[in-house]
Amino acid sequence: MVGKEDDPEGFVTVELDDYQRLKDIEDRISDVVLCLDSTLDTLQTFVSMHKSYFTPASTEPRTKFESVKRPKVDTLLYVLKEKQREVAYARKKAEAMLAKAQNTRALVCQPLRTACID
Repeated sequence: MVGKEDDPEGFVTVELDDYQRLKDIEDRISDVVLCLDSTLDTLQTFVSMHKSYFTPASTEPRTKFESVKRPKVDTLLYVLKEKQREVAYARKKAEAMLAKAQNTRALVCQPLRTACID
């Protein structure tokens, strides 16, 4: 039973199945965090590859006869970096959900001290 001592009608019965479901949710969120880490790593690899293959390697100074060109916006690099930000944000949200699931499981586990198994 979980609830406030001053509100006996507000108690809720917590079963071992509830604990197991919370553990399953926690495990799934952990898997999502790992997938997002992998996705961030893949995006970083794409950014590095793009920079190494498509960034001008020449660092020689221009002659005065060369026209001054405006820098072009590298659309692919922009999109890759934007996706990195999106995945990083999703990872932060997943981490927050994971912390909530862990805290809820810890609260539920207190009344089930003999039954809680990680």
